[in-house]
Amino acid sequence: MSRTDEIGQSSEELASPEHPSEEAPREPLLVWNNRCSLSDGALNREHKELFDALNAVQDAVLNDEGRSEIGAHLIRLALATHKHFISEQARMASARYPGLPLHTLKHEQLLEELDRFIVRYDYEGMILDDHSLNFLRDWLLDHLQTMDLSYAVWLKEAAQAKEHRG
Repeated sequence: MSRTDEIGQSSEELASPEHPSEEAPREPLLVWNNRCSLSDGALNREHKELFDALNAVQDAVLNDEGRSEIGAHLIRLALATHKHFISEQARMASARYPGLPLHTLKHEQLLEELDRFIVRYDYEGMILDDHSLNFLRDWLLDHLQTMDLSYAVWLKEAAQAKEHRG
């Protein structure tokens, strides 16, 4: 079973249409639904917060709120991401997840990538457009559908194994 099958949809299904008609209101970049669930309430709440933070960046761009407001939304996304990674790593350590070192490395790489993105926006004049917003969307979905899903599957299997032993 592929990872996409395990959560029931691909990143294209989680993401909103890339090119809506001009008459229709713009759909959010990410729409949370039960198929996004990783069967962990805390993870789901944090992932919803990340979806909301990214959608707020998109809203600020579409509403032409100005560089400082858009930058503030990017910082909110970065802070929510950092908070989520710390929380997730603590749960992984508590569960003795064997993939924690690799997952932590991926978190560090993603935070560095997000920091570079914000620096390019704040100091190098990068313009946020569909391409850059889709980059952020894909960055988040890739992590959710690969690294976080692997952890959720392992956690479920570990709990089932413990039930059978016990």
